[in-house]
Amino acid sequence: MTPYGSQVYKANEVETSPPWKVLIMSYETIIKNLKIAKEAIKRKDFFVKSKSISKAQMIILTLVSMLDQSQDKEIVGSLTSLYFYYTKELTIANAENSVERIDNVINLINTLKSSWEEAFSKMGLLAK
Repeated sequence: MTPYGSQVYKANEVETSPPWKVLIMSYETIIKNLKIAKEAIKRKDFFVKSKSISKAQMIILTLVSMLDQSQDKEIVGSLTSLYFYYTKELTIANAENSVERIDNVINLINTLKSSWEEAFSKMGLLAK
């Protein structure tokens, strides 16, 4: 499959997937981009580092924009704060070439992803 073909496939997958699956795929893509950024820092490839961190931040900001403000204000507020914390940490990581800050965000997102997966599994949405 060509790079363009894989982009079209991924876009179609996102557009046709239920919201819970899009959330999990978003977290996975953020983590993938942050791992690329970490490797780029180690190679001193600052263009790839910045591009990968920017991609992760754009996904995070998209998640913020997708939050349903009419739902539980406490949960929405907490997720908004978390997402903005992630973007702030990644901005600093980008400026300082900090693998540690990127690792921190990856760990936090993995924890959040696992929590959602557990909730979705209890709802019968994910196979156990």
